[in-house]
Amino acid sequence: MVKRESQLSRLVAIGIIFILIFANLACSKPQRKPEQSKGKESNEKTTPKELTQLQSSLEQVFEALRPTQPGTATQKPPTPSESKQSGQAGKQQGESKEQDKSEQKDEQKDEDKNKDKQMTNQKLGQPGGQGGQQPGQAPPGQIDWVEQEQQLEQIHQQWNTYEPKAMKAGARLEIVTGFEEQLNVLTAKVMARDRYGAQLAANRAAQYIPDFLQLYGTNPSPDLSRLRYLNRDVMLKVDANDWVGAEKDLAEMPPIWSRVRSEAKGEEEYETNKVDFSLTDLNQAVKTRDKALVRIKADIVERNLTTLSKFLEKESQVKSGEK
Repeated sequence: MVKRESQLSRLVAIGIIFILIFANLACSKPQRKPEQSKGKESNEKTTPKELTQLQSSLEQVFEALRPTQPGTATQKPPTPSESKQSGQAGKQQGESKEQDKSEQKDEQKDEDKNKDKQMTNQKLGQPGGQGGQQPGQAPPGQIDWVEQEQQLEQIHQQWNTYEPKAMKAGARLEIVTGFEEQLNVLTAKVMARDRYGAQLAANRAAQYIPDFLQLYGTNPSPDLSRLRYLNRDVMLKVDANDWVGAEKDLAEMPPIWSRVRSEAKGEEEYETNKVDFSLTDLNQAVKTRDKALVRIKADIVERNLTTLSKFLEKESQVKSGEK
């Protein structure tokens, strides 16, 4: 009797073991499905074209608002030549009649040249003569504000299309609100024909773009864009003699650049070193309070960031192709 009970208990134990094994196998098979769905989800999480268009449109506005004379916060029309005035100051005494005659001849030649130039401009349809400039077309070196208004209308439309997608992707409310505020400031500055204010607002609106890009895990890193916009903000503030503001922008760069550098490895080492040194040079230039030097160094930083961005983008494409 005891023997039978022991055999039954042994059979029950074996049966339980088989049940557990089959149950474990049954549970382990469906676990592969979440991995496949996760991979599918990551592939679908690409940057929306509306966001890319928005970034491109803001870039176009920024470039169109660049000053005709770098280093000045306001766009001024070309001033009359001061060399003529300074030359007249030394001619009031000690000039002979022969010198007066020669000067009159030179002035007559200049007038003849100007007349010839005006006639040529009229024939070619260039500014400088009556009827040379087509209606609604801004003269060379001046901002076409009507075109910028049209561009702004397009930007507002692009934002309206992208905003729901940003919220769905998990964009923080303060980022969405901040972008909208700067876009409204940009609109007001363009309507007021304020070149410097509009360019500053365009750059500040663009500074929110990396926050949106970060929602999609884009490559290259959105931090590169953050550095680019901070670098431009340095130039704009220096143009307005806001040296303290420029130094604050510079203080924000090191931690951002540190993140980028940790991601850039291997063949990008030379390019990262170029960015590293150019950022140091820009910092030193701001300390000298030399506008021309700051602009040169900031231009170098922007070119280096663009080159590094292309390297990282190319490497990302190669890696995705290998997968």
